[in-house]
Amino acid sequence: MGWSATFNGVWTFSAPAEEELRNEAEQQKWQVLNGAASWLLKNSLQFKVNVGVATSADQARLLAHKQYCIALSDIDQQSGYPTNIAWPVAHY
Repeated sequence: MGWSATFNGVWTFSAPAEEELRNEAEQQKWQVLNGAASWLLKNSLQFKVNVGVATSADQARLLAHKQYCIALSDIDQQSGYPTNIAWPVAHY
């Protein structure tokens, strides 16, 4: 994956195909989303909100987490995708 190089007396470099870049981006997106889902289960913020015991800080962290997940899910809507991706940063 990524750039490739061949040598036939002279080095030739080839950029990855757009489909390959899309596949890499999707794979990375799902890995990061799985990590985000795991974090949410370990921190039980949604459960606290559901049962009415969440503090305002808990609610703010949950909102930030949801916004992060939405931004991850929507990376394919960025201009420049899949060549240039501004990966969201978690702030929760």
